[in-house]
Amino acid sequence: MAQSLLERVRVEYDDEDLRFRVFNFLHSRHFPKLRVLQVKAQNGVVTLSGKVTSYYEKQVALNSCRRVAGVLSLVDCVDVLEEENDLPNRDEWDSYPLFEEQFRS
Repeated sequence: MAQSLLERVRVEYDDEDLRFRVFNFLHSRHFPKLRVLQVKAQNGVVTLSGKVTSYYEKQVALNSCRRVAGVLSLVDCVDVLEEENDLPNRDEWDSYPLFEEQFRS
């Protein structure tokens, strides 16, 4: 009986079933960009590709995929798009005051 408790049961999942479950799990997250990611599955290896707007969304997507039963490994092909309006141009960096200069008396 002790030996049967130590044995591991490995369940094989169909590739299309695994892809469908990962895709649905990403759709259940509250991030719209995760709904447009492409999911491919082959022998337990899930490939996630597409574009998201932040590194946080990327981590949510990857961690969500790892939680789905049957995912043995994950291939990360997700790119993060940085908004051009959020970062100043290189020429404008000189016009930003340093943190230390703001608090000097």
